Amino acid sequence: NKKNINYINKQCTKVSAIGTISLTETYEKVLKYIKKIENLKVYEPKLLKVEHRKKALGGKELGLYKSWGIFFIVPFQGLFNYEIRDNGFHSEMITGLLAHHMNGGFAVKKISDDQVELVHYEIYYLYGWKKYFSLIVSHYLMRSMRKELESIKKAIHST
Repeated sequence: NKKNINYINKQCTKVSAIGTISLTETYEKVLKYIKKIENLKVYEPKLLKVEHRKKALGGKELGLYKSWGIFFIVPFQGLFNYEIRDNGFHSEMITGLLAHHMNGGFAVKKISDDQVELVHYEIYYLYGWKKYFSLIVSHYLMRSMRKELESIKKAIHST
């Protein structure tokens, strides 16, 4: 796992977190679990509730999900758009405290018939007064990400 803080300019700081976990599961099983957006409420520790709507457009699976949760100690509500990709999914917050300044997703990489690597990433662009919390946010993201990846591992293993 690695973390990164980039001071883009005086107005904005980029905080990114990338976590990986190896799973002794089939690629298909892990991918099916990750692509099911409804599972976010099971493994994402920052979320309390998720409402999901999907649609197909030009052969792509796209959609929206609305979420309520707690980020660090701040309650939030946000609307996210998402795109299901061949190896996972990507989403971006489009309404809420960090609208168009937060995105993330998952990618599944096949290592062997029964071994995969799951990569999770989150990127935040903190601006205004929020940029002063970049070190705290970075630490919080890494801690949250470790919990999230372990929750996914347990959930997939139990199915």
